[in-house]
Amino acid sequence: MDLESPVSEIKNIGEKREKLFRQAGIFTIGDLFRCYPRTYDRFEEPVSVLNARFRDFASVEGVLAGAPVTRYVKRMKITDALLLDEAGASMKLSWFSMPYLSKTLVPGKRYVFRGKITGTGHARKMTQPRVFSKEEYESLSKTLRPVYSGLPKGLTGETVQKAVKEAFAMGVRPEETLSPELLADYRLIPIADAVRKIHFPETTDAFLLARDRLAFEEFYRFLLKVRALKAETERIPNRYVIRKKRETDALIGSLPFELTGAQKKVLEEIRNDLSGPHVSNRLLQGDVGSGKTILCFLAMYETALNGYESVLM
Repeated sequence: MDLESPVSEIKNIGEKREKLFRQAGIFTIGDLFRCYPRTYDRFEEPVSVLNARFRDFASVEGVLAGAPVTRYVKRMKITDALLLDEAGASMKLSWFSMPYLSKTLVPGKRYVFRGKITGTGHARKMTQPRVFSKEEYESLSKTLRPVYSGLPKGLTGETVQKAVKEAFAMGVRPEETLSPELLADYRLIPIADAVRKIHFPETTDAFLLARDRLAFEEFYRFLLKVRALKAETERIPNRYVIRKKRETDALIGSLPFELTGAQKKVLEEIRNDLSGPHVSNRLLQGDVGSGKTILCFLAMYETALNGYESVLM
């Protein structure tokens, strides 16, 4: 098995699950490894009710003041409960279509509820919060939980993680593309470690190491492609030679300002490219107000003087 092997060769991925992976654009194990998390869910320390700010996503620790009650509103089952924290502040909890919580949540027992905070004044409310025992939440505290985007219904982030873990367990590894010298010079971790840590970051530092390596990899490959494209372009004959015209120099002389030395230098490079024997591909980069537009206009003017068209987008 290797990076080009279909995801169906991974243990516990049958026909139905493979179809879900395909809907997410994941066909091979290499695609699976490159399905990086969009962000990470952090399980921060729980806060008190009054310290939970409105519209924030927070975790609040406390006990249930009584047994949850399920009521019916237009055929919808809504389960309500009241949380009390150590300071005696209360917060209303509500769940939709989860009546079983009336039997599973125990009054007086300590829980951590995690969700979005709403309300006004001192009144706080959390709708559809996730429920954790204190011990369960402590085991998750300070960890990073990957959040994947673009997954179809039925394919969860946990399933993606399990598939990645199983692929590694079966011996598949991303191929290293950088030399030991490059890794040492830029203090980068190996690609296999980066892929593993981006899907399973044990700490924030581990995530940062993985992110830096993968970002470097992306830019490195991009620059290699740009160089290859440039080398290929430089071999293509220029069938539309834009010869230098005296009218362009006259226009430059009639401008209400004088071109700077840097502008004159770059303009001459552009004119040499346009009149040269090979096709050119140039990126003109500069700060706002540095004169990029006038240089483009002068190149377009000279193109028109040669009987050709140009486009400014």
